[in-house]
Amino acid sequence: MSFGEILLSGVLQVLFWVGAIILTGVIIALLNGLFYRAVGTNSYKVCIATGCIGTPIHELGHAFFCLVFGHKIVEMKLFSPDKESGTVGYVKHSFNEKNIYQRMGQFFIGVGPIIFGSGVLLLLLFLLVRPAFTSLATAMSSLGSAENSLGDYFTLIGSGFGGFFRTLFSGELVTTWQWWVMLLLGCMIAIHMNLSKADIDGAKLGLLLVIAIFALVPIIVGIISSTAHWYVTTAMTSAAIYVMCVYALAIIFASISVAIVFLIRLFIILVKKILRRG
Repeated sequence: MSFGEILLSGVLQVLFWVGAIILTGVIIALLNGLFYRAVGTNSYKVCIATGCIGTPIHELGHAFFCLVFGHKIVEMKLFSPDKESGTVGYVKHSFNEKNIYQRMGQFFIGVGPIIFGSGVLLLLLFLLVRPAFTSLATAMSSLGSAENSLGDYFTLIGSGFGGFFRTLFSGELVTTWQWWVMLLLGCMIAIHMNLSKADIDGAKLGLLLVIAIFALVPIIVGIISSTAHWYVTTAMTSAAIYVMCVYALAIIFASISVAIVFLIRLFIILVKKILRRG
């Protein structure tokens, strides 16, 4: 194996792990903007109504990674709306800037709401809509198979998530109360995964360290042993694909939130037109 191939594997791992979560964050931010643009003048009221569930999950995402990376939580408000400042909740933390592990943790703490929130969505799917969870798990397993080439993934993503959607919106599930609870909670959580400017600024502090680690691990292993490199990169890629599937779940529910709001807005516009004609 040439050094160029080893170097490329490091770049790919950075894209799979770091690039995926950054892309997810960008997509969630765009959907969040569309959501509140559709809501219009009632944005703050809707933010509070949906935030009673979504914001605590968001802040717990920060807090969880504070604990994982040894940061001290100074103050935490899971849900404390303040119209003047625009904050709905927050987590204040401190750490040792000389500690590389804690500095790296800044990235995960910043993007914590996306990672933690996606995990909560997967858990809710498992608890409330088990057939849909099983369908998604099947799709994830096929994508995570080491035998599949990169070109196969697009076909597998289409068929895997197509099957997931068919199961999730099947008549059998839609008629159950668990499905509606899942839909409500999923939308409230996903739309509040959006990262604030403070979250992004915090994540930037540990970004370079995280990139370096995901890039250097396959490169160092590749220099030592080509066989070990294959096993390590295969394991990392498979794990990354599983994680990206969970991120996709968050994007799906955030998209559903936007669709619901636009449909409600369209319905209101149509009703107003009918009343005016009458």
